[in-house]
Amino acid sequence: MSFDVNYRSKLWSQGEAKEFTEQVLSQIDLLFLGDQEARALWGRDDAEFLRELSEGQGPQEVVLKLGKEGSLALVEGRMLEHPAFLTVEVDPIGAGDAFDAGYLAGHLWGLTPEERLRTANAMGALSVATLGDYEGLPDRGELRGFLEGRRALGR
Repeated sequence: MSFDVNYRSKLWSQGEAKEFTEQVLSQIDLLFLGDQEARALWGRDDAEFLRELSEGQGPQEVVLKLGKEGSLALVEGRMLEHPAFLTVEVDPIGAGDAFDAGYLAGHLWGLTPEERLRTANAMGALSVATLGDYEGLPDRGELRGFLEGRRALGR
């Protein structure tokens, strides 16, 4: 099971969000969180922090979304890093959800952890390149083309 912290200060306090997340860590396999929410809730967003979240009965995978800087993941005890894809940001709404979708799709497709992280970054990049939170998301062929450096002429 996966869980994205997706902290929203208008919905609950920092303390409530942190406490809830820490309570569910033992029940999830994959944790997604953004660098801004990690700093807001725990005051940290470094590699050692990811290890601490995973310790004991914590999730097997912890993925930190770094926005324009890419992403960081702790998978099977290995720290992985992938840079962001260069793109012109039109609308950032939905980028985190698109990232998560790409990472989860990579799991379903049997991709390696490195490939999952790359796919997630690609989905986030494609999401911010258009207006709307899902309008820019590609189908699997378009995603493959983007990852291979091929540009589509349009939809």
